[in-house]
Order: sequence, then structure tokens, then C-alpha cells
Amino acid sequence: SDALPLDALSPAALLKVLDAPIATQIRAPRYVVILRWLAARWSQLPLGASSVHAKLPDAFALAIPKEVGIFLLRCLANGAPALDSLDALNAGEDIEDTISKHDELSLKPASNAEFARLWVHLVDSMACCGHLGFGQPGARWVDAATFSRMLSLRKLKVDSEETVLRAFLEWAEVPGREASVIDQVAPLVRFPLVRVCPPDGAIKDALSRVYRRSPVV
Repeated sequence: SDALPLDALSPAALLKVLDAPIATQIRAPRYVVILRWLAARWSQLPLGASSVHAKLPDAFALAIPKEVGIFLLRCLANGAPALDSLDALNAGEDIEDTISKHDELSLKPASNAEFARLWVHLVDSMACCGHLGFGQPGARWVDAATFSRMLSLRKLKVDSEETVLRAFLEWAEVPGREASVIDQVAPLVRFPLVRVCPPDGAIKDALSRVYRRSPVV
């Protein structure tokens, strides 16, 4: 409900809401609830040393964008300061180091169990609702652990394996994405199921570039 005071819910309380059975006719996708909660709870989130007085960006007033929500929850789950990286990724300048560090950190065990469970709820809900593709700008926010989990889900909603491949190539071509990380995710793409004859030009060019970087591909 829009009237639900989301800012009053702690991470533990929100988890109880997400875990509770809800009548089908009033159920909202869990990712929508989590993104609205992130926006409502912004000033109380441990986003870094400067987060105490951090103002919610105007663009995030109603809800955090899906890919940004993934980034924030992964940072919170790993106990990593998010605001500086958030600014860097928003600006889109010199992001290689930020992307590389965020990927590496995402593959390590989470240090905060509550935020890690919220991340799982967010990622699983998005995958089951068909939100796999993020486009080139959005893919920079999606870390290796998140993309791996999405591709691993049996309930992942996509219309074809070609959709998976397109999303993978967009993700793999983000500046700062290390070849070793690409190699860990690539086996989750079922390449034999992709129609490649005749090849789509955009897929062919992007696949060639990733192929040269990744022995696994």
C-alpha cells in the first residue's frame, strides 16, 4: 500500500513483510516494495561516512531505480561505503576502478545478513518479473554476484536465450569488467540455444569482442 510508512521499517521488519504471505489480489512485486523502502529509508541507511546528512537525489524521490537498488544493497550487504561509488557511476567518468572493485567485493561472503537477504529478495523478484536486461548505462551497476544469481534462477523470465546473451554482452562490455569475472559468469549462458545463423549484427560484433577477452566464451 502507498500508505505503508516504509521509512519506519528496519531491515529486519521489512524482511518480515517480504516473507509474510500476502493475498494475491494486493500483492506488489517484492522488488517494488524494496526500491520504495530504499528511497524512504535513505537518510537512515549506512551508506558511508558522509551518509548522515546525505540528501536523496531528486531522481530517486519516488523509488530507487532497479539497477541502483541492486548496487546499494550489495554495498550494504558487504559493508562497503556506497556514496562515493554512487557518484562515480552516476557521472559515468573513470568508472573502471569502481566497477572492478565492486565486482570483486560482490563475490566475497556478505558481512551483513539482513541486507544480504534483502538483496536476494530484490534480485530474485526482478528476475522472476523479467527484468534481466539493463542496457549499456544500467549494466554498470550490476555486479558479478547479482548477474550470476539472475542467470542461475530456474524461474528467470525471458523470452529466449538470445535475450540472455544480449544482456550478458551488455554486462561484459562495461568498462572495468575484468576478464576473470566474465569467465565466471559466461558458463551460465546457454550458448548452444542461441540462434546464430544468420547472426544478428549487433550480437556478432559484441560477441567477437568478448570472445577475444574471455577464454571461457
